[in-house]
Amino acid sequence: MASLAPQLCPYRNMRALSLSSAETVPLWWMSSNRRILRWASDPRWFANIRMNSPTGVLITSRSPLPPTVESSLGSKVCYRLLDLDEGTLSPFLASHLKKRAADLNTLTAELNEFLPHLPRIPFMLKLVATVFDENGTIPRQRVALFAEYTRVLFRPSVTNLNDASGFPYALRHLTRHTFLASGGDRGLTVSQGVMLLRTIKDVLGDFRINTLPVDLIGFFVHAGIYRRTGDNLRFFHDSFESYLGANGLEAEFREQKFDMIRQCAGNLRLIEMWDFLLELLSSDPDKHRLEEVLANMESLTGRATGNAASD
Repeated sequence: MASLAPQLCPYRNMRALSLSSAETVPLWWMSSNRRILRWASDPRWFANIRMNSPTGVLITSRSPLPPTVESSLGSKVCYRLLDLDEGTLSPFLASHLKKRAADLNTLTAELNEFLPHLPRIPFMLKLVATVFDENGTIPRQRVALFAEYTRVLFRPSVTNLNDASGFPYALRHLTRHTFLASGGDRGLTVSQGVMLLRTIKDVLGDFRINTLPVDLIGFFVHAGIYRRTGDNLRFFHDSFESYLGANGLEAEFREQKFDMIRQCAGNLRLIEMWDFLLELLSSDPDKHRLEEVLANMESLTGRATGNAASD
């Protein structure tokens, strides 16, 4: 049986899987083609592709590759993972229904009517089925689906709390000070998490969450929110991290705190988070206020640039 020992490649989030002592197949995993665009200007990136092209495997998102990367790859065979179709959709949804298996047709009808543009991928469909299984219906917006899934995750039967809003608060805090503060780096370490949770210990206590930070992280791992590898933590799906980031920015927006919103503006690595945020701030007053906040940022940036030039 082939050994699957990971070997570090020159870039973060890249791994080579050693299939035998004589053969190494480089495997580059890009969570976003925006990351490829960022690396495409680095000659080492092209050198690695050309050097390993006979056995290289490049995994990307669903978007087309940039032309520069296409040309560097040369001849290649492409495999595309398809969304679930009519023949596979119902069995997949049924596999996640425990209480309402008899209502599968209702779920399918609501999915087609309420969320026709939701990608038919396993992650999204799991959220849909989980929420339906608990509530007997599904929301009509993607952001509401994520909000309801979060509520289901921390329902009283799991947390023993009638109001479990402290758990999403803790996750938003972790996400703000890692994913958002870093400009889009995914995940965190256990030690980071412990230190960050320690800073809000008193607030969590007010939410009746009095456990040690390391035990709270363990609870999140046990609940399937984080996946732990050694000292490293990663959300079970990047989209959930993006949603929590947007949820945190919405809270700060309501509190008239705009520094992090301005810091995140224009960052292509946070584009999914911005999609969620715009859904959360979809009312006309919110959209107008957000435009003012961002316009004010541009104005301040312009004045700072002008002052620097005059100096």
